[in-house]
Amino acid sequence: MGAKAKLSGSISPIHLIGSASGTAEAEAGLSSSDKLSISGTARLMLVTQSQTEEGYYRWIVTPRTKSFLDGRPWDPIKEPRLRLIDRRKDRKKSIPPTVRVEIRCRREDLLIVDLKLKDGGLWQSLKGKAGFRNKLAAAESYIRDRLSEEGLEVKNISDIFGQVTLASTTAESN
Repeated sequence: MGAKAKLSGSISPIHLIGSASGTAEAEAGLSSSDKLSISGTARLMLVTQSQTEEGYYRWIVTPRTKSFLDGRPWDPIKEPRLRLIDRRKDRKKSIPPTVRVEIRCRREDLLIVDLKLKDGGLWQSLKGKAGFRNKLAAAESYIRDRLSEEGLEVKNISDIFGQVTLASTTAESN
């Protein structure tokens, strides 16, 4: 806000002249801003639930930010995926139900990232030599044997579309 005033006058033998002027200025302004904030958990994996042709439940987990899965797709304590309820009338007369949970993937989807070659030239020379396929078959056999020792099913590790079971557990009732 501001104000100005001006006063002037003059006297002559004939006339008395005077003048006055004033100005007043005022400005008013109102400024406001609103901020919209949305917060939430950013999902690094997309999880899709469906059923197989046999009626079993399955979850397909797809990475969203990387080319491979890294971490957990959900918190099993805060967000359990299923709950089993035993609705049998007489639980003592029958065999207790069992639930088996398996994690499977196709061999083509398996990504091994922790291997480090000490000599890259050695790998190239091995690939070019006779017998490389035999060595590759031996490596696949070793992986298949290790998984089988853990009780995991491996149908055909040489087939890139073959299924590999990475984990298996049987749930027991309390």
